[in-house]
Amino acid sequence: MKNRTVAAVIVAALLAALQGTALGSAGDVPKEADARSQYAAAALLQKKIRGKKGEVRRQAQEEAAAAYEAVARYFPEEAPLAGRALYRAGQLYEHLKDREKGVRCLKQVLGMRAEDRTKAKAHTLLGHIYRRARNYTDAIKEYEILLRDHPKANSQVAEAMEWLGKCKARMGDHKGARDTWQDRLERFPDRLNLAIGSFDLIACSLFREGKVEEARKTLLKCQERFQEAARDTGPKGQRIRKALGRMKIVKALKKNPKPQGMS
Repeated sequence: MKNRTVAAVIVAALLAALQGTALGSAGDVPKEADARSQYAAAALLQKKIRGKKGEVRRQAQEEAAAAYEAVARYFPEEAPLAGRALYRAGQLYEHLKDREKGVRCLKQVLGMRAEDRTKAKAHTLLGHIYRRARNYTDAIKEYEILLRDHPKANSQVAEAMEWLGKCKARMGDHKGARDTWQDRLERFPDRLNLAIGSFDLIACSLFREGKVEEARKTLLKCQERFQEAARDTGPKGQRIRKALGRMKIVKALKKNPKPQGMS
């Protein structure tokens, strides 16, 4: 029994030492020969996260985030690459629920000469971080800056407009939310799934306010707009039919329950 106790103490001490080494390496990243090598080393650490679970995964994420931050710390003159690295660090900190560090990294991106696309992604992620913290005012601010300063970043703009509308709805501005989704619909008329999603958001908003007939008319307008595309016998038509069938307003109008709050 005594030997087993001593063995348990030794194992616990070894585990503690290993944990200390892992955390120490996360805060003291070795400097590589150049910025690209530094970024590659961080990317390799990020790949090693895959398959890990629990505390081991968390430590791996922290090490990868610190390694990405090191790119900007050691090579600040390489702004485009440093900006991408800080954005990656911000993503990892958001996964870790360490929003303070995530916000810090993303604000660094916005304060440097990073690529426009990287800055657009930083504004989008900042908006998401604030929104998840239920800070809708700051989330709206980030989404609106993105729309104003990076209008050509289509993927980020489309994503931001969806959540901008949802944040406005959370704050009670339902008309403003629907106006945002209508703008999204008009801005991306050729992205059919996205357009159908915008119609759905508008119709569901009307339904939740008790404007059932207006919601029904919005659904009919959507169906009429895409009926020709839905007749296509190929993959495109199949995708459109699925998108139309998945619309939340279709189920809501069938059940016609008491309007619910926004999910």
